Amino acid sequence: MSKLIKERRLYSKESLMEAVRAVMDGEMTSVEASVKHHIPSSTIRMHVNNPSLNIGGGRRFYLSSKQEGYLVDVLLSLESMGVRLTKGVLQKIAGEYIQLVTNDPRLESECLKSGA
Repeated sequence: MSKLIKERRLYSKESLMEAVRAVMDGEMTSVEASVKHHIPSSTIRMHVNNPSLNIGGGRRFYLSSKQEGYLVDVLLSLESMGVRLTKGVLQKIAGEYIQLVTNDPRLESECLKSGA
């Protein structure tokens, strides 16, 4: 017998924030907020019971938009000067630049330090 896999629903960050706020303020239950905002009630309860969870998924970026734009400009300048930008060269330049401009703890892993 095959299991039915439920399709993930899409909802906005604002809808989730509004639903969590309404439940935390006692305006409605998580089930009522789920129906109103079309968000799974378990997701709402998870955020109500653990306020330290960040609303909005995905990984954080290593660079700001400005820093990323600068790195792109540097790479384009190198390319226009005739520097051959292979995958390894790009990884080395980008890795060193990221380590210089950020203090991100994700960069502390051994594989990133060794340049792998």
